[in-house]
Amino acid sequence: MSLPATTEPSPDGETTDFKHLPPVLTTREAAHALRIGVKELRKLVDAGDIPAARFGPRRVIRIAKSALLSALGVRRRHET
Repeated sequence: MSLPATTEPSPDGETTDFKHLPPVLTTREAAHALRIGVKELRKLVDAGDIPAARFGPRRVIRIAKSALLSALGVRRRHET
């Protein structure tokens, strides 16, 4: 799954659409950022299309912002 970025990159190489996101997202936050439903997001996680971690006895899903951006094909400039 790869979507083109629709805005100009910021100085750190990240599009401004995603600057407001926290470093680790809940399924609801990630689904909102992708503009899809939570059930669809869970299917993508279960299929391995979006890397995520599951925690605790309820197996809650957490998704790294960098993993979400990578799944979207958003490139970030590497710092040296």
